[in-house]
Amino acid sequence: MEQLSKEADREQIISCLPIAAYVADASWKIIEFNDAAAELTGLTTDEAIGMRVRDVFNGAIGKKGCPVVKAMTAGEAIGLDNISFINNDEIHSTVSISSKPIVDDKGKFSGSVGFVTLKSSAGEGDSTLLNSLSSPVMAIDRDLKITFMNQAGLNFVGKDYEQVIGTSCYKIMNTAHCKGGNCVVRRAMAEERSFTGDSVAHLESGDYPIRCSIAPVKDESGTVIGAIEHIADTTNEIKITEEVRRVTQEVRSGNLAAKAEISGFAGNYKTIVESFNGTIDAALGPFKMIIEHIGMIARGDLSQRLDADLHGDLAMVRDNINA
Repeated sequence: MEQLSKEADREQIISCLPIAAYVADASWKIIEFNDAAAELTGLTTDEAIGMRVRDVFNGAIGKKGCPVVKAMTAGEAIGLDNISFINNDEIHSTVSISSKPIVDDKGKFSGSVGFVTLKSSAGEGDSTLLNSLSSPVMAIDRDLKITFMNQAGLNFVGKDYEQVIGTSCYKIMNTAHCKGGNCVVRRAMAEERSFTGDSVAHLESGDYPIRCSIAPVKDESGTVIGAIEHIADTTNEIKITEEVRRVTQEVRSGNLAAKAEISGFAGNYKTIVESFNGTIDAALGPFKMIIEHIGMIARGDLSQRLDADLHGDLAMVRDNINA
């Protein structure tokens, strides 16, 4: 029963993926085939089920001697790019294939799962929506295994598609929430609601502050079968926070000329830092003027008025000095 449940979950997750995906048995006959695969191949799901992979993909994948067949038979995952493919509507395309073997409880090869991504005609990259996003997105099943990761996600974690598919998400992202038992992916699935939270991903390339937004994925009956996660790199937010804290501490220590460093920021982040510095200047100019005038009063010179064009609380200070 548990095996049947896992197979049903896998089928539901594959059906939700935005890229072409299939599952084949040990004899290379299609047993699962999603809508994206149907659109890519020009075959309906009913037509493809029971056909051999080589026939569904017109020899581009699954024929004797094919690198995918060799890798699956050897129990190894594989990823191939720039495969020429003619679908059943005689449309010429270039695709990438990532495939991973499925083994039974005894470790024997029992089939494979494949993900086929259409390349644009100009060869400029994946044409699917999620792969066009500039921020990482991944799908996870109920066992916390990654079932999909877009190109931005792969770039972020520094791994290939075949290295992440079927791998536990905590092994890839390696955050304190994963290790500390406060996994928001589990909570999103268990509580059937979305979560957003901040953490730090400890990757091979370094530590990166991230903000994760997770939502549960449900099948047609409303049963949670996994989750989808969007990841935002918050490095610049953290840098701004640290820079503001530094300047605040310097001002408290008496360095009224302290400014936030702008050179490390661009775009809207740079605007934020410039505005922060502008706020300091807006307060510092009148403050120096008031200090200078108070100094004149302290030296006994009461002949001068402070006529600066000030507003709000600063205007009240000016008027009190002039009174």
